[in-house]
Amino acid sequence: MEFSTLDTQRMGIKMKKAFRIIRNTLTIRPLRKFIKRKFMEMQIDRKFRHTPKFDKSVRVHKKSVLIVEPYSIHGECLPGWTKYFQDLGYTVDIFTRYENFAEKPFCQYPNPPRIFAGSLSMLKKWLWDRRIGEYEVCFLASSIILGLPPYVHFLDYLGSTPQGKLGCLFIDHAPNMFFKQYNEKTLVRQNRIFTLSHLPEMPQLNPHYFGEFSKNKKNKKTIFIAIGRISKGVRNYDPMIESVRKLAQSGKNFAVHVIGIGEMEIPADLEKYITYLGRLDYPKLYAEIEQADFIVAGLDPFCEEHHQYLVGCTTGNLQLSLGFLKPVLISRIFGEHYELSDKSAILYPDNELLGAMESAIEMNGSEYTKMQTALQLLANEIYGRSLANLKSAMQSNHKTGIKTNMALMCKTYIENLTPLKILKESTDVHNVDKIPFYIVVSAKDLEQIKSAIISGKEDYKIVAMPEEPILGGESLGMGWLDQQVIKLKFYKTNLCDFYLVLDSDSYFIRDFFVDDFMFDDETPYIVCHEGKAETLLNTKFGNTSAMYEKEQFIKKFFGRKGKDYRFLTSPFMFSSAVCRALDLELGAAYCIRSCSCEAAWHGEFLLKSGAKYKPTELFFEAMVYQKKLNLWRKLKITTNDISKQYLGIVMQDKFLREHEYEN
Repeated sequence: MEFSTLDTQRMGIKMKKAFRIIRNTLTIRPLRKFIKRKFMEMQIDRKFRHTPKFDKSVRVHKKSVLIVEPYSIHGECLPGWTKYFQDLGYTVDIFTRYENFAEKPFCQYPNPPRIFAGSLSMLKKWLWDRRIGEYEVCFLASSIILGLPPYVHFLDYLGSTPQGKLGCLFIDHAPNMFFKQYNEKTLVRQNRIFTLSHLPEMPQLNPHYFGEFSKNKKNKKTIFIAIGRISKGVRNYDPMIESVRKLAQSGKNFAVHVIGIGEMEIPADLEKYITYLGRLDYPKLYAEIEQADFIVAGLDPFCEEHHQYLVGCTTGNLQLSLGFLKPVLISRIFGEHYELSDKSAILYPDNELLGAMESAIEMNGSEYTKMQTALQLLANEIYGRSLANLKSAMQSNHKTGIKTNMALMCKTYIENLTPLKILKESTDVHNVDKIPFYIVVSAKDLEQIKSAIISGKEDYKIVAMPEEPILGGESLGMGWLDQQVIKLKFYKTNLCDFYLVLDSDSYFIRDFFVDDFMFDDETPYIVCHEGKAETLLNTKFGNTSAMYEKEQFIKKFFGRKGKDYRFLTSPFMFSSAVCRALDLELGAAYCIRSCSCEAAWHGEFLLKSGAKYKPTELFFEAMVYQKKLNLWRKLKITTNDISKQYLGIVMQDKFLREHEYEN
């Protein structure tokens, strides 16, 4: 192929352009940014070289917690977090950024903690120190860091989770933005994360204590204060400016002070009424709030960006209103979301701020005092709720998650040792809530199973126990029948109210939690479905299982009408109360002798008894025969694909039991 001169020139230009992009991407630009960032850090370190550092001379006090604020703002929350822990009897240390330290958030605090200030990289270095393990808990006051474009989860930046004796606790200031992206549901399940608002899916911990301040009466000249970053995406001050213009024309006696980062153009005719103070440090900010009468929130219900304050984000004006007992002027939809009412705030429809400001100006001293009293009651309620939430989290074991009244149970044999090891190893990895695991085997094989399976280093309870006391002399003479009797009679151990019956040919493929199996403390999820897909596949592959006929027999035994339900395939949840009642009424051995399908006996008796339950599809994907495995491989279904729908895999075919699923 021949190229013209023009083609050659074009190709040369493209190659030069590509080389320039590669060069800038891989070398010069990142290097330039790195050098600039390090140079800025050196300048800041030099400027704040006299601030307290977490050096080798620092000793961690007994019964102390560490609060870490990695964000260069949110410093106003630090006194509130500190007070909660101090009220629970803990000594507090704080790691924070230079910027927060310099603005003196503890200027009015009666019993300030030790504060160690540094750059972000310095905080990271300190959190790798072995002394962190001497704290009762490490409290990360911001789980997300902005400024590392566009944002990053603090744990991703650290590369690990700092662990106190009780683990780590987290605050998420914007769960609507980051909850799903960073899989914080795991932290919720473990009772390890809080948010500032009162949300159903996440416990509240609201920091509205800033120190000791005087409770001022209403000024003769009403002073409004507007606080926060000046940006249309955060606050809309246009309604305030228009309201100020109309109030000025009517001769009202008032003033508006605006505080925050950003640029604000004040119309010339309103400069007498509006004063822009810019960003203030905390002593000056607190003094301004203390002298003010009302706070203007500036939230716009018609601005889509402001809707974040209805689904997780909390405006800092709420904390300031509660802490300083200054009523806030706020659009009703936002105010009611924050538990404010007409008694504790001035709520107005939509953006109709003018009427709210008029009401504030005309409010007399007695009415103002009543509103402050209502605010105090709300502040006390939120404080009590938040303190109880923190106390509950501190009293639970954050490394082992929530307490549970359920267990994992596996009846197995020494011949199944290889698949049992696979099951146990997967449990070690994925048992996030540390659900107790009981392995039932013959007494003669007990020690061998123990030595092969249990290391003693597990961070959850695991016990191997003999089957004979459970079976109680009711052996049916065949192991495969006896194991079903044992599953139904496991209630006799009195170890749990509910238990997940696992077979040794199954294993977990992703993290599992108590609420994967329990709707609430009294309501298990029971595998109960029509099994249409399984019926279709069985027919196509010529599987001649008699299980359907067995399930039909048990359904007719109890005289149940309606659709046919399947309670297989394992694992399945059993209720100890249901198993106990079934055993007392019919006898577990009698049931299995009559028809060997323990899941159907439990399921049909549960329906008959009216016990609480929630129906669910299969917990695990079941490879009940080789042909199905071959089909899944042909379709290129990976373990990752399966994990999006199921908690684990059952290798039920006899030729598959000692293997894991291969993609």
